[in-house]
Amino acid sequence: MPIINAYPFPSLGRVLVQVNWADVDWVTCARVIRTTVSTGATAPLRTYINPCSELGEYQGLSGGQAIFWDTEMPFDTPFFYTTDGGTITSSNEIFDDFARTVSDSWGTANSGQAWTFAGGVGTEYDVNGTQGTMVLADTAASRNMNMTTVNVLNLSVFMSFTAPATATVAPYTVATVLRRQDANNWYEFLVSMTTAGNVDISIAEDVGGAISALVAASSVATYAPGSIFNTRFEASGSTLRAKIWLAGAAEPDAWSLTTTDSTLSGGQIGLRAQRLAGNTNAGLTVPFELLAVTVNDDPSAITASTGNITLASNGKFWLRDPVRPCHDKLVGLLFPDTTLCDPTAGIVFQAMDVERYDANAILVNPTNSKRPIPVNRQRRDASSTLHLISKLFTDRDALITLLDPGSPLFFEGPPQYGIPDRYMAIATTSIARILDDHRRQPRLIEIPFTAVDRQVGTTEGICEAQFAQQCAVYGTWNAMNAANVTWTDIIIGVGGGVNPGFRDWIDVENGFANWLAVENHGTWGQLKTGA
Repeated sequence: MPIINAYPFPSLGRVLVQVNWADVDWVTCARVIRTTVSTGATAPLRTYINPCSELGEYQGLSGGQAIFWDTEMPFDTPFFYTTDGGTITSSNEIFDDFARTVSDSWGTANSGQAWTFAGGVGTEYDVNGTQGTMVLADTAASRNMNMTTVNVLNLSVFMSFTAPATATVAPYTVATVLRRQDANNWYEFLVSMTTAGNVDISIAEDVGGAISALVAASSVATYAPGSIFNTRFEASGSTLRAKIWLAGAAEPDAWSLTTTDSTLSGGQIGLRAQRLAGNTNAGLTVPFELLAVTVNDDPSAITASTGNITLASNGKFWLRDPVRPCHDKLVGLLFPDTTLCDPTAGIVFQAMDVERYDANAILVNPTNSKRPIPVNRQRRDASSTLHLISKLFTDRDALITLLDPGSPLFFEGPPQYGIPDRYMAIATTSIARILDDHRRQPRLIEIPFTAVDRQVGTTEGICEAQFAQQCAVYGTWNAMNAANVTWTDIIIGVGGGVNPGFRDWIDVENGFANWLAVENHGTWGQLKTGA
């Protein structure tokens, strides 16, 4: 069984996660999933050193081991980590990029499995150097390419195909087949290209020649001739799940469809295409771009889990670059005893503007109509402006560095303040003097943003210097021993840490018996500006 351990670094706002798959020899890539206990929300940790490119968020193992850094975990709420593994380089690997030329057949995949066709004639199957193609010469007859040497239960199949044309009169379909036992028994992830230019999807089973849909969804995307789609179809025990997305976009974390069925076990892998009854796209040719299969052939050893972990925010905010965590900045709260002329370095939170949820709507005024016709879509996510104050020029420059890549940032903090953790697409940022003399160092930094989804991708890892500051708290090993601090204390942040020199939420709660008592300390304007 795999082993997974997590080591929090509270003062750095990080968790180090180590996985060990050395006793499961077929696993060459692993990933780590964080689950928040209160909500059930899951997110894969970003790969760090050696990503397995064909498998998205999976990271290559060295000696069966890998490390991950979690730089986006929630604060003040329990969460835990799980790991699962796969392979793209073992003897179980199945991979085909069609980088060969074959006529009247698909020949043999890169990984050595032979393709065999079912339906039609051999002249309808070719490999042109970049694609494996199927010609759909007749209506309502399927074309199938199957790998006859595959007989596994648990696997994940990545497949890429091109939509050759817009369907006319009736749809045409493209599918990935799993656990195919014969021509009348298999599961498939079916992608239907409709005449309206929409993409419908379903997971179906064929048992004894009777095909039935297990779960379906309509209009999950749109297409045009030449659109390239990626799909992933996964079977693990009785669970079947699938997703689809446009090539060039990041693979979504969420599955498009999930269902359970225990009817079929084992069997072959296949690719399938068909013109449905009535379709008039005569001689339609469907190109397949890529096939990559992860085999999880030992279901007793596919997951391991940590216990629950809770990291306290200590009343502070973080402004993070998930891809470049070396630039992350800790942000404190601005309250009366924090003066703007305080020489202490740091960045403090001043305010968050009113949150707006703009409508995606237009009113169409057609001719000879009394009333306009509304066209409405789901509202956009929150947009607002984050106001921060940098105390020194070096703090201002550090924020500029954080903003420089232009990629979305992650803002998170204590739940008591009522601002939800969110990923932010940053608009034009302004930096203004807040005192009359430009030589005075404090600056007001206004960061407009719109909330966006979490982006997938790798991380650059965290900086060695961030570990050095842990040691700098004590200076020498003798000083650490004199303070009765152990190396474990350093790792978990007990007995040390870097004080950025500003108040946090705990200070606020201790300073005010209740919020009504704020009035005894001055107005809200005075509190906000530190007057």
